[in-house]
Amino acid sequence: MSLKVLLVGLGTRGRHWARVIAENAGATLIAGVDPSADKLPQLEFPTRTDLSAALEEFQPDVVVLSTPPEFHLAQITACAERGIPVLCEKPLALDADTARACVEVAEAH
Repeated sequence: MSLKVLLVGLGTRGRHWARVIAENAGATLIAGVDPSADKLPQLEFPTRTDLSAALEEFQPDVVVLSTPPEFHLAQITACAERGIPVLCEKPLALDADTARACVEVAEAH
């Protein structure tokens, strides 16, 4: 069984993650999310600009966050509220309070 992966953040690191996911037989990259997705060149998977809408539409098994840390808390919260595990690139946050909040949200759900 292949995990359905939603990739959030389609910049340089996100494209690296897209290759890693594509090369893993246990994972399928089902879509990507980026606020600039409509301005990016055509990719080999569907893209969306809104994370919440993509979570509802694609119903991933896991989300990979390859976004700047200032967005992580909101993104982790959106996933955690839906019971979706997250793999988050470092740094998790830019300060200890936000990092702690990210962990607390994940643990609460």
